[in-house]
Amino acid sequence: AGAWLDAWHALPETRRRVAVEQLVDALAPPVLDTVGSQLAGLDGLGAKAKATLRETLLAMGPDAFVQLLRNRTQEHLDWIKVNGVALGAVLGGAIGWVDALLR
Repeated sequence: AGAWLDAWHALPETRRRVAVEQLVDALAPPVLDTVGSQLAGLDGLGAKAKATLRETLLAMGPDAFVQLLRNRTQEHLDWIKVNGVALGAVLGGAIGWVDALLR
């Protein structure tokens, strides 16, 4: 992740902005579909919500957006790492044990 972030910060500001705009274009429709289906009774909310989301993310800039994502996902990613280590240890131990029995 550190190497990725270093590469991200090495990109020119205009290229990072384009990447954020592409991410917003990719994420906005599913988010709006989910929210829109829950709030179907309110006409025109989808277009306004997309515009507000786009303006907010573009105003925050690429670095702040990356920090926001990091703050929102870091705990979950840490648990994925812990679970991966535990599962890997258990599976590796089981494979080693079976291998030792079969030799």
